[in-house]
Amino acid sequence: CWQEEALQAPAASGAGDPTVVSICGMGPAAAGKAARELLDKGIRGLVSWGFAGALEPSLAPGTLILPERVVSEEHSPVFVDAGWRQAALAALKGQISMSQGTLFASSTVLATPEEKRAARSADPVQAVAVDMESGAILSAAGDAGQPALVVRVVSDRAVDTIPSAALASMQGPDGTIDLPALLWALLRRPWEVIALVRLGRNVQKARAVLSQVAGLLGPEVCLPGLERGA
Repeated sequence: CWQEEALQAPAASGAGDPTVVSICGMGPAAAGKAARELLDKGIRGLVSWGFAGALEPSLAPGTLILPERVVSEEHSPVFVDAGWRQAALAALKGQISMSQGTLFASSTVLATPEEKRAARSADPVQAVAVDMESGAILSAAGDAGQPALVVRVVSDRAVDTIPSAALASMQGPDGTIDLPALLWALLRRPWEVIALVRLGRNVQKARAVLSQVAGLLGPEVCLPGLERGA
C-alpha cells in the first residue's frame, strides 16, 4: 500500500472540516511519524485508511479488511478501538464484501506469492492480509491514549507479484507516482507491462470500494462518543 491517510474524528470545536487527512507515503516509519504529528496537534482518533495485500488465497481485490487486531514479527498485537469497529461493522455489514481477519504489519514490501506465503505460514494467527502502516498508526494512537480504526481494501491477491516498476515509482515521501521513474523501470523491464496494467485495474477497484466505504460511514467516520460541538 503506497498512499495512506490518517483521519481525524469529529473536531471538538465543531468549526470547519472535522476530518484531517495525512498522506504519508509507504512504510511504518513514515506512517508512525505522520500519526504522531497529528496526535500532537490534538487529533482525537486515527484511521489507517488505504490498501492491503491479500495473504489469504480466497481474498479478491476489492475485499474490505476490517480487523480487530494487527500483528507483526517484532511487536505484540495492537488492537483497534472495539466500539468504533463495531459501529463501522454495523454500517458496512451486508453492503460490501468484507473480511474481519487479522492484519499483518510488515516492515518490508511482500511483493511475491512466495513472500506472502512465508509471512502467512510464519504467523500463528494466520493473518488474512498485509500492509506496512497500520501497526505503526495503531501503536502511536495507543501511546497517546486515543482510539484508532483500520479500514483497508485488498489491492493485490495472494498469488500476484507486484511489478518492480510499480515499486520503483512509488518511493516518494507523499506516496504519489513518480512517472519518469516508472517509465525508466518499464524501459528496463518491458515484460512487466501486463502485470502493471493488472495491478492498476485492481488498485482502481480497491479505490472504488474505499470511496463506497467512505460514503457509508459518513464524512466523520462515525466515531462513537464524539459529536460535533461536544
